[in-house]
Amino acid sequence: VKDILRAIERVGTRGVVLVVDDDEDFAESLAEALRAAGYSTLVACDGDRALEGARDGSVEVMVLDLRLPGLSGLGVYQELRRAGLAVPTVVVTGYPQEEAATLHVLKALDIRGVMVKPVDIRALLRVVEEVREPKTSRDVQAGSAGPEPPPVVGDRKAR
Repeated sequence: VKDILRAIERVGTRGVVLVVDDDEDFAESLAEALRAAGYSTLVACDGDRALEGARDGSVEVMVLDLRLPGLSGLGVYQELRRAGLAVPTVVVTGYPQEEAATLHVLKALDIRGVMVKPVDIRALLRVVEEVREPKTSRDVQAGSAGPEPPPVVGDRKAR
């Protein structure tokens, strides 16, 4: 039944975005902005719920905080990859310097972008749309994973 409800919810949307952040208000504000832009959203406030939300394969993009209760953002990303789910992921963090080593590992694992909190909603929407775009035939022929990850974006408040 849950899968049927998700499928119905996705009809007429631009795709499903999973927003994962331990700050529920922040996660809901991002989800609200994404819904206003036509996306269907799922929200998870810890690593285990993020895995639950992504395991059915319907999530097209994940917006992922690194500092989560229980399983970390890095752990979530790695678990999904181990399960064969290569969900394009944009990391949001309030601690880019402290998490530099983790961000380096994630970039090596084909993370698609990093955004610094507070997040500029318009920039997030642009990045999500870029991440959703399918690979071009040139990218596939060249063996590329797609476009280069967007640069680190930050210093604007969520609106």
